[in-house]
Amino acid sequence: MNVEIFYPDTNALIEKYVMEPGSDLVRDYFLKAYSDENILAFSIWNIG
Repeated sequence: MNVEIFYPDTNALIEKYVMEPGSDLVRDYFLKAYSDENILAFSIWNIG
C-alpha cells in the first residue's frame, strides 16, 4: 500500500477553511485522509 504523508503548513490549514487559490487541493488531501488514502501530519505549532 502506497500512502502519502501530507504535512500542511499554517497557510494550507487556512486554505482548508477560506477559499483561496489552492483550497481545492488542500480539501482533496483532507478528504483522502478521511478515507485512509493518505496521512495528515501536523506540527504542534499549528494546533490552535
